Amino acid sequence: MKIIVPMAGRGSRLRPHTLTVPKPLIPVAGQPIVH
Repeated sequence: MKIIVPMAGRGSRLRPHTLTVPKPLIPVAGQPIVH
């Protein structure tokens, strides 16, 4: 199944993590948000 997950925004509250990694790929509990 393929879906589109809208994740708009710059991720400013997640800095410094979002300076090098896109927000959907930041690991949460050891896995990227979009897996």
